[in-house]
Amino acid sequence: MGPQGKQILLAGGKYDLDSLKDKPIDNIKDLVRRIRMVEDLGVQVTIYPDAEEYINHRLFWERIAETVQGIGVATILG
Repeated sequence: MGPQGKQILLAGGKYDLDSLKDKPIDNIKDLVRRIRMVEDLGVQVTIYPDAEEYINHRLFWERIAETVQGIGVATILG
């Protein structure tokens, strides 16, 4: 990737990766969205197995929480 491509990835726009450096990532869905966008630009992204496992684990529990919340709302409205 040339310097212009790196600038796009780090410029603070929708592909902003710099804001994720050196701090915990709380929004896993946003992380996955950014990874997909970068890959769509043709940039290879390496996700190590332990990180992939963590991402999948967090996404699983977020889906469970959304489902449970949906059930609770349906029960109240039911």
